[in-house]
Amino acid sequence: MKALFYISLFFAGLLKSFGQHDVVSSNTFIETCIGDTQCTIINNSGYLFYDDTKTALYFKVNFRDRDDSTVAWLEDLSEGSLYFKVIVPPDFFKGAANFGQKTHTLTGQVFLNGFWQPKTVDVILSSSENNPFVVNTGKSPYDNYKISLSLAVLPEDFRVHEKAHHLVETISIGLASGRINELKPGMESLLGEAYNHY
Repeated sequence: MKALFYISLFFAGLLKSFGQHDVVSSNTFIETCIGDTQCTIINNSGYLFYDDTKTALYFKVNFRDRDDSTVAWLEDLSEGSLYFKVIVPPDFFKGAANFGQKTHTLTGQVFLNGFWQPKTVDVILSSSENNPFVVNTGKSPYDNYKISLSLAVLPEDFRVHEKAHHLVETISIGLASGRINELKPGMESLLGEAYNHY
């Protein structure tokens, strides 16, 4: 009977893993100052998603991905995630083929701590199409593209300055060569409120 229980647990876990979507993270740079102290973090807490149906690009920074007591100031941001959502032009993926780069200046919305704020950002799209060192897995039409961008977030715009560490200096968030996840049906919940916003 015990063996049957463990076998059923194994198959339940197997079915669960098949039902999940593969989501790749990207290195994200987070920096701010508290007094005279410069605070910098680089980790895999950034996620890029592109939704064909809405021509929307989403950048999610999950502050909960850190388990590091040396960066206590991140506790002020740990209630959830930061989202940047922007509608991209129809020609967004054109013009960056064969190792090319294209910069788009786009105005989107940043969500943090329950508040939305407009934000204009330079989004740099680069292509590794026909690059012999990059293998296209065929999983997504966006495998050959990478995105770089940076956001400057003012804590007072999102009432983060009212929290324990009283962050008042700009929080800089950067993404370099971020990998794009194709947003497929069933993945909308990964984006929370940002998916249906405006």
